Amino acid sequence: MTGTVIAFPPKYAAETVVYLKDAPPPKTPRRHRVQQKGMTFLPHVLAVAVRDSVTFMNDDGVDHNVFSPDGQAYNLGVFSKGESREHVFAKAGVYTQQCSMHPEMLSYIFVGTTAYSAVVDRDGRFSIPDVPPGTWKIAIWNPRLGGSGPNGDRCQGCHGHRQDRPELTAPAQRSSAGVASASQLTNPGLRPGRDRPAPYLHRVIAK
Repeated sequence: MTGTVIAFPPKYAAETVVYLKDAPPPKTPRRHRVQQKGMTFLPHVLAVAVRDSVTFMNDDGVDHNVFSPDGQAYNLGVFSKGESREHVFAKAGVYTQQCSMHPEMLSYIFVGTTAYSAVVDRDGRFSIPDVPPGTWKIAIWNPRLGGSGPNGDRCQGCHGHRQDRPELTAPAQRSSAGVASASQLTNPGLRPGRDRPAPYLHRVIAK
């Protein structure tokens, strides 16, 4: 499944996670990696699933820390260049990633219940491979532009980011023959000409 997310302002599109609600979880836990490099978490947004693990690698020349106050809060302590720490996510939710030594560092890990999710690129494009046949509900989450987290909660602990938008969902169908359907997703509470546009899923093409 491929598609495009159009966000306003466009520069925030690359922080969006697209996922299929109620789709199957991964068959086995997966491993992911986040770098601390250039005083930044890379990637800025990561989508994983419950039971997946994330290894945090310090690739800077200074000591770093990783902690999150969200969900099942954790603090991985201080580690030096070339060292790493690992965390297994046991509960769905959105977890801010912070460094107690460098408060300007901030990123997000989106922990879903499904194997089918993706972070869009800077042009708003995304790809979710190997989507099984069936009809799935698509949802999007963005820390700045609203939407619910994977467990239906608003973005708790997201430091003032907007939480007033409803979850954005739309149906998309994929048949065993590979027939695609296109869906358009908008904010149902948007008043044309009066409100600023909310993020919306412009096109979904399954193949």
